[in-house]
Amino acid sequence: MKKMIISLLEAHKEIGSWNLTVNREERDELYLIFDTVEQKRRIEEVLYHIEILVHKEKEKEGKRFTGSSSFQALPGESESALQRKIDDAVTAASLALNPFYDYDEFVPAKEKAEICDPLIRSDRARAMDEMKEKIFDIMKANPDVRLASSEIFLTCIRQERFNSKGLSHTSDKSEALLETVFLTGEGEDEVESVLTREERFIKNIDLEKVMQKYIGFARDNLTAKLPKTGKYDVIFTEEALDNFFDFYISQLNASMKYNKMSVFSPGETIADEFSGDRLTLSFNPHIPGGYRSMDYDHYGTLARKTEVIENGIVKGFSADRKYATYLNMPCTGSPGNTEVRTGSRSFKDLETEGTYVLSRFSTFTPNALTGAFSGEIRNGYVVKNGKRVPVKGGSVTGMMKEAMSRVFFSSEEVLRRSYKGPEYIKVLNVDIAGE
Repeated sequence: MKKMIISLLEAHKEIGSWNLTVNREERDELYLIFDTVEQKRRIEEVLYHIEILVHKEKEKEGKRFTGSSSFQALPGESESALQRKIDDAVTAASLALNPFYDYDEFVPAKEKAEICDPLIRSDRARAMDEMKEKIFDIMKANPDVRLASSEIFLTCIRQERFNSKGLSHTSDKSEALLETVFLTGEGEDEVESVLTREERFIKNIDLEKVMQKYIGFARDNLTAKLPKTGKYDVIFTEEALDNFFDFYISQLNASMKYNKMSVFSPGETIADEFSGDRLTLSFNPHIPGGYRSMDYDHYGTLARKTEVIENGIVKGFSADRKYATYLNMPCTGSPGNTEVRTGSRSFKDLETEGTYVLSRFSTFTPNALTGAFSGEIRNGYVVKNGKRVPVKGGSVTGMMKEAMSRVFFSSEEVLRRSYKGPEYIKVLNVDIAGE
């Protein structure tokens, strides 16, 4: 079918450029209720995603413009049905013209991104059974906490990509999803802890370690109290890391620069002063197991590492082919995984008296325009008289600019989906609202 799609795209006189992505997905699903297997499923599907670019030149203005449109095709669609979809996409693209851009010319990749777990590719049934048995063993060793439910999804995707610039590329990638609900306590005192982890590789979930942590969170919720109101040193870890640097990821994207929404320029510092570690942040598409590791981006650009902040100073922007063309700046490709340089202090050094260590929030996503952050605390503790006292409820608030002027990064490193960097981030004098 892909040959028919490509033939139709190449034959259409109004299409300037095109991109075809074929995803062949195989997924095994396991559903557990308490200590019983409720259901097993295997799903296989193939999906064709097509994007077309229409280039137009307005003679009066002497400028070129580009419109884009995309659609999906299903296996078995007839040639006439595909032709209608292509014609409709061309019409839609012609009505939504933007400044001219195009895909990149094809450049062969010298190495491939490591994004497929060998066991998920070769034997998902065995991998799933091993995870299930490990879950049951862990729960047997923790009889005071109950496993309410658990879901395991293991997926292998073979992706083929073709475009009008000569790209012809095949890659395999895997996904491992674990979602588990723990219960402890009885009656009105019953509390829960919900674990959700999704990684490319099963080993990156670190099943035993992560389950023990969330079992501990369930226990902590039985006795946790509101934090104290005031300014305190806070260590952010676990789920907070997933979105901690979103402000810089957004602000240092060329699309924000083009739309005049970025507050940064190359050579500027990200804070007025520094009393801790200085942030160094890169976009790295070559991290093994990284969720944003890739060989080529959407525009067919060969993926490469781009450093955007070095020692607290902005070096530049991440610019895909579209916005690099708009702004006449070097094309770095779409941003890969967020990689942050670790610090010199261990977690033990950072975990000082009076410090709050916060692992889970209702949400924690700094504002893309202002850098303001806030989050309701779901799990954490405060170090009091050398002991860890559980806390939950209340909230933290702050601004990333101020936070980066008094931050310390741990020497311990972690990989979580598309983040690789310090496992613990300590920010001084954070506002906490509690009791």
